[in-house]
Amino acid sequence: MTFDVAQYQESPGYDGDPGALALIEEDDGRAHRRASRKADPVYEWFAEFRHELAKQHDGRIVYCRGVLDRGDPWLTSTGLPVGHLHHHTAAAVTASRDRRHKGNKPGANSGIVAFCINQHGGKGLPNTHGFCNQVNDRDGSIFIVGAHAQWHAGLGDFTGTRWARLGIRKDMGNRALWGTENVSKGLSEDFTAAQLEANAATDVALRITLGWRTFPVRLMNHKDWTTRKIDTRYPALMWADLAVDAWQDR
Repeated sequence: MTFDVAQYQESPGYDGDPGALALIEEDDGRAHRRASRKADPVYEWFAEFRHELAKQHDGRIVYCRGVLDRGDPWLTSTGLPVGHLHHHTAAAVTASRDRRHKGNKPGANSGIVAFCINQHGGKGLPNTHGFCNQVNDRDGSIFIVGAHAQWHAGLGDFTGTRWARLGIRKDMGNRALWGTENVSKGLSEDFTAAQLEANAATDVALRITLGWRTFPVRLMNHKDWTTRKIDTRYPALMWADLAVDAWQDR
């Protein structure tokens, strides 16, 4: 993965603060007001998801501008995501898991987060899709990029795996799976404790608002969808274990 940090630092709205990213805004309630005017099932669900995620996650949550407008409709029977696909960015300031490391401080990876938000847009281009639905930064901050289907899974298939029962058609993972990019070098199991918590909190919020009965069949890695990828470095069942622990502690 390559990106030009400078293009985001030069974007309108960037004021030199490494925590200030172009094309994002703090949660101010406007998405809720827009949601009430829509018939798409995503809007009602997303209002519930926002509320539940805030309950489950103690850290910072940022909703990107256009979060309810970016992306494609979910192609599932409910019109909502049926699973959560975990990624890593393969780029980060550090692989250290020490929360005191400067590379794990708020804003230290702002260029990487901005890349994920603007992957299918950028300066002067329509920002119609994100690189994912969500980005988890190394300090535990959660950035919600889009509530609809984004471009993250690519070509793949669950045939012959436990996830086949989800009924996702070949190469259609984007249109069925919530995708989260975790800021990481991707060379080892280097996610911070704050990132792991952010993933677990997200999984609990997804289960509560989508009515999932269990976790193992709903949570997976990018490498489980396609042999082209190696992310994440963690086994898929670890996500289920973390989610179950968070579910029991909620």
